[in-house]
Amino acid sequence: MIEARATVMIARSPAAVFTFLTDVQNQPLWHHRALRAAPDTPGPLRTGSTWSAVVRKVPPPGVRHLRFTVTEHCPNERLMSWTQSLPYEMGTGCELTPENGQTRVVCTRTIRLRGLWRLIRPLIQWIVNRDIIREAADLKLVLESRVPPPDHVRM
Repeated sequence: MIEARATVMIARSPAAVFTFLTDVQNQPLWHHRALRAAPDTPGPLRTGSTWSAVVRKVPPPGVRHLRFTVTEHCPNERLMSWTQSLPYEMGTGCELTPENGQTRVVCTRTIRLRGLWRLIRPLIQWIVNRDIIREAADLKLVLESRVPPPDHVRM
C-alpha cells in the first residue's frame, strides 16, 4: 500500500475549507490532474454519495474517467473518497483542524496496488508524493487568493 500526506495551513475557517472541498466541481481549481468533476448523487455531498471526475492520465497522454464514493463525511473535519475505477484502488481526502484562527489541512492519498502494478511501486510512490504536495499547495493558493476563482468547470 502507498500512503502520502501533505500538510498546509490555510487562512480560512474549517467550515469555509470544508464547503469548498465538498463542492467537487472545485476539483479542477486545485487538483492539477482534474479536468472536470461533478456530483452523481443529487443533493449535498455525504457519506455514500458518488461523484465523477475526468483526470489526466499518469503518464500522459490521455484521460481517465473516475467514479468516487464518499466514504467519510464529517462536516468541517474530514472528507474521504475512494475509487476502484483504476487498475488499483485509490482513496483521497483531507482532514481539517482549527489552529490559531486558521485551518490545518492534511491532504491524504492511499493507493492499494494490484497485480503487476506492484512492480513499479517506487515510481508510483514518488508520483503520489509529488502530486499530493502540489495539490495541498494549490488548495492553499486558491482558498487564500483575493481573486475570485473562475466559474466551475462543468461536465
